[in-house]
Amino acid sequence: MTPENGRRRELANIKRISDQLCTSHAWLAGHNARWATVIDVGVLLSSAWVASLAFIDPALAASITPGDLKPTFWIGLMGLLAFGLTLIQTRLDLRGRADSHRRALDAYTQVKRGASRLLSEEGEPDESIFNEVLAKQDFASSLGIAVPERWFLPLKQKHLLKIATSRHLDKHPAANLLLLKLQLAVRDSFDKAGPDDEARGRDAGVERASMQDDGKVSALV
Repeated sequence: MTPENGRRRELANIKRISDQLCTSHAWLAGHNARWATVIDVGVLLSSAWVASLAFIDPALAASITPGDLKPTFWIGLMGLLAFGLTLIQTRLDLRGRADSHRRALDAYTQVKRGASRLLSEEGEPDESIFNEVLAKQDFASSLGIAVPERWFLPLKQKHLLKIATSRHLDKHPAANLLLLKLQLAVRDSFDKAGPDDEARGRDAGVERASMQDDGKVSALV
C-alpha cells in the first residue's frame, strides 16, 4: 500500500468515526438538555405552588389542594418534590453534560469537515492539512466527555439507520418514514447473517475497542 492510499484510508476511517460521534453527541446533548428542562419546570411549578399556598387565604388554599389532602401536607409534599428535583439536577448536572456534548459535537464536526475536504481533493493529501486533521481529532478526544458505554450500540444503530433511511429517500422521496423504518427493522432482524455480516460485526468490535482506547467511548454507565 502506498503512503497516499494509506493516508486516504485513514482519512476515510476518521471521517466515518467522526460522523458517527457527531450523531451520538448531538443526540446526547439534546437528551440531557430535555431532561434538564423537565426538571427545571418541575422545580419552578412545585415552588410556585408552595408559594401560592403559603400566602393565600386558608379557605382558598383548601380549594386548590387536590383530593382530601390538607394544605399543610400538600405544601410539605411540594416542597419536598422541589428539594428532591434540585438535588437531582445538582448531582447529575444535566445542563453541563449537554454543553459538553455540544462542544464535542462542534469538535468532531471540524474533524469530519477537514477529512472530507482532503478526501474530495485528487492526488496525495497535503501533509500539513492531514496533520491538522489528526491534531483536531486529538483535541476532540481530549475534551473529557465521552459516549457512555450503555449508549454506544443504540446510538450507532441510530446513526446507521439515519444513513440507510437517507439513502432510500434519495431514490424514494415520498416513502413513509415509519413504514420504511419498520421495513428495515424486519429485514435486518430476520435475515440470516452471512460471512460479510460476521466480518462487519468483527470490524465493529475492533472499531469500538479503538474508540474506547482513544477516550471516545466511556466505560462508565
